[in-house]
Amino acid sequence: MIKTAAGILVGGKSSRMGRNKASLTWNGNTFLHTLIDVCRDFPEIYVSVDDRSKYQDLSCTVVEDEEREYGPLEGIYQILKQMDAPYAVMLATDMPMISPEFLQALVSRLTGEEDCLVLRKEGRPQPLCSVYAKRVLPTVEKMRRNREHKPGLLFQRVNTRYVDLEELGFGEAVIANVNTPEEYEQLCFRYGRRLQEFAPFVRKKLSHGKVLVCYLDGVGYRMYKSAVDKGSVPFMSRSFSVIPVRTVEPPVTNPAMATMITGELPVVHGVYSRKDRELRVPTLFSKRSREDTAFLEGDTRILKTELPPRLHVAAKGKGCDHWIYQAACRAAKEGKSFIFAHFHEIDDAAHAFGPYSSACMEKLEEADRYIEGLSKIFSGEILLISDHGMHETRDGGNHGESVLPCAVKDKHERSSCLYAMEDMLAIWGERI
Repeated sequence: MIKTAAGILVGGKSSRMGRNKASLTWNGNTFLHTLIDVCRDFPEIYVSVDDRSKYQDLSCTVVEDEEREYGPLEGIYQILKQMDAPYAVMLATDMPMISPEFLQALVSRLTGEEDCLVLRKEGRPQPLCSVYAKRVLPTVEKMRRNREHKPGLLFQRVNTRYVDLEELGFGEAVIANVNTPEEYEQLCFRYGRRLQEFAPFVRKKLSHGKVLVCYLDGVGYRMYKSAVDKGSVPFMSRSFSVIPVRTVEPPVTNPAMATMITGELPVVHGVYSRKDRELRVPTLFSKRSREDTAFLEGDTRILKTELPPRLHVAAKGKGCDHWIYQAACRAAKEGKSFIFAHFHEIDDAAHAFGPYSSACMEKLEEADRYIEGLSKIFSGEILLISDHGMHETRDGGNHGESVLPCAVKDKHERSSCLYAMEDMLAIWGERI
């Protein structure tokens, strides 16, 4: 196989996204670090950026744009100048689904005769997922002098060969990219983490040390983003990597919590509605005791688990979340190896006043202070998780109800309901 470098282009403005796309999270990592890992088998890896000072922690070679307004061809130019290999596969940073297998399939099509090997999807060239020869540098330099910045012009002027995505045997998902917050949510909804992955993740963490789970009832991804924008969750936004996680249908507490603590979908664990409480499979609390575990709930036992939770009611002018926090602090000081604290009041405020209301943001601020306080005394892994999101209604907020009418013949069948995106995207956070 012809020696080929890998180039990752990060220098774009991300104006439609509203934030740097390289810093978006994907399955617990940033888009940029995901791509760097995917390219690990290439002999040279370059990252093209607009400002080198923002990427000093990268282990690969960083090249900086000279022409800040020239577009992606500037990044391609800088990488071609720096690399030793005769070819480089150039990748946009907003394609986290790319796999090593796909890249190997693409570069294996090189013959050494072409100047550019351009990928096409449904007949459309994909210049930011294509291969460029170092020998096109003079042509690119001339284009820069003439202020011509479209890669398509380069393809017309050099020996270009096209390869269709279908020829490589991959579906279009492998090069799915995002330009807007809505596209990011759709990508996470279709291909990202699922709530059923949480229990196996916690079990693995518990095998290595202590774990504190802060279960934030009803905190959808859009609600969390709103809280970040409003400055309501300074500690969480600074100290945790928070990603969207797809919940279950219907997106209500009982089935979602059951999935969260079992790692199974409703068809397996048997909880389908707010009324169901009996679980068919073991949970995270199986074979655990009060000596090593603190399972902290509000004033109601949601599910019948092997280890019953300790319930907490509002008292002395304080809500149940306050007392759950106090109990979690005691458990941390006692050295419990597993603390599972289910905070309820954000969900209550969102139902009553709406998921983006000032009352809901105040409850998120309160939860943020609780998590910060716990982080000072708990020495193990701290995880954030929620069960579902919530959409606005005329009189507050709701979830688990279809936006469009639907009929469910049997609760054991998968509903054909179309839920609001707010309902289906919860959050999963890991401490940085």
